[in-house]
Amino acid sequence: MEDDRLKDLFGNFDPELSSGTAFVDKLRRNLDSVEIVRRQTAELHRRNRKAVLIAACVGFIAGVLFSLILPYISHAMLSLQLALPQGSVLKAVADNYLVITWLLFGTATAFISVNAYDVALSMLKSRGSSAL
Repeated sequence: MEDDRLKDLFGNFDPELSSGTAFVDKLRRNLDSVEIVRRQTAELHRRNRKAVLIAACVGFIAGVLFSLILPYISHAMLSLQLALPQGSVLKAVADNYLVITWLLFGTATAFISVNAYDVALSMLKSRGSSAL
């Protein structure tokens, strides 16, 4: 019973077929659209890789510069430790300055790297669109 209804439903189905040239033209347009999207995606990946490389270099340089500053902060904290009274909250902070300093340096380096990525990506995007 169910099979008879399905046969009747599909028996009356007679779609109108377009000509072969219209089909080929539509297929070419679709393939051209796919190719355009593929090229744009490849360009986007290239720009992202360049921006990540720039951000990594900037982050590395920032980390090196912060590491060069660390001995000066150490010296300042040792001087501050001697001047603070025992039991002071600032004394506890001064005793643990290294952990706090590394956290601040890490946060600042990450912030600088993310901003360098954004700037590099926008510069690469503007350069790429002017070339088109």
